Amino acid sequence: MSRQTMMALALGTVALAVLPLAQAAAESGPSNIDRICAAHGLAPQTADFDVCVNRVASALDHGQPGQADREAALVRSAKETCSAYGVPSSSLSYRGCVRNEIERHSAQPARYQPSAGSATKVDSYGFRYDSEGNLFDPDGYPIRPVP
Repeated sequence: MSRQTMMALALGTVALAVLPLAQAAAESGPSNIDRICAAHGLAPQTADFDVCVNRVASALDHGQPGQADREAALVRSAKETCSAYGVPSSSLSYRGCVRNEIERHSAQPARYQPSAGSATKVDSYGFRYDSEGNLFDPDGYPIRPVP
């Protein structure tokens, strides 16, 4: 056998050995994502399932499996809310409804930062106020800002 034939045979053997490993890696990722979304009651080939797959895949890509589960639960909750509103799942407005519900529930309120000169005071009932009269909860979020 010539040297070129031996090289071709060796490369072909390596390619055949690596091919099943590559296929197994490609199959394990999406099926795991599909299982997470299906475990939360989302049916494949629906708009909400596609949204779930995208959000779960993003969380898993960032190495956050717990966040992936929360994302799937958030999509399920948005699906249930939109269904309760009576939005048909086959309509274009359904995807927008799901997106809006997800954004509404995942957005955290901005924490109020009082101005440099205003310090919070605690009254006899435990309520916190700043010098401008804004009322705050124990975490520092405004309950009732003064207009």
